[in-house]
Amino acid sequence: MRSRSSPRRTTRTPANSASPTAARWLECFQQLAGRVAHGIKNPLNGAMLNAEVMRQRVRRPDVQAAELAPFADAAATELARAAELFDALLRLARPASLPVDLAVEIQALATLYGAIASEHGGAVVVERRGDGTFETTVDPSDARYLLAQLLEAAVSGASVHMTLSGGAEGVAVAVHGAATDAALPPLAYEVAAGHRIALSTLPDGITMLFPRSARGGMDGTP
Repeated sequence: MRSRSSPRRTTRTPANSASPTAARWLECFQQLAGRVAHGIKNPLNGAMLNAEVMRQRVRRPDVQAAELAPFADAAATELARAAELFDALLRLARPASLPVDLAVEIQALATLYGAIASEHGGAVVVERRGDGTFETTVDPSDARYLLAQLLEAAVSGASVHMTLSGGAEGVAVAVHGAATDAALPPLAYEVAAGHRIALSTLPDGITMLFPRSARGGMDGTP
């Protein structure tokens, strides 16, 4: 007799069964996305207004291309702003793989927090130092969470200056601005300690030293 194979069943993991590391980052990301939502909506509205002006003026029989150019340029600029924020959100919404390139993650976060800082006339500037790599094997979700906490602590200031430098001992990420040691939430210290990430206070900010190779983790993994 020919045996019949059982049909394959795909097991889907419920959304509420996410790992603690993923849940931490998800909550942080949702809050961040909510804060920058208007940062995407505002330039889109601006682009639509400029497009409407062009639509009305193009109906005139004597309209010249030169009259429409400023509105077309303004619309393109607004769309580029919205696209940059949207791309950063998409980048952070996708799972990151190991090893984590901290330079890539920081750039996406800096784009979003830069939009928040601009509301108060500030900006987020990222400076890479050295020609080495900026990779770590720290859990991707926790790496994003900690980087976001660094920026969250400093973005209340007028401007934030981030420096990124790689060495044999690890990747140092420093935030210079309004950040103080007390500005980080207690959970950030627990997460950092679980991955053996060294924190140090600067006169004007905080530094995190991410190890090249992570040992252990917050969830008790060896």
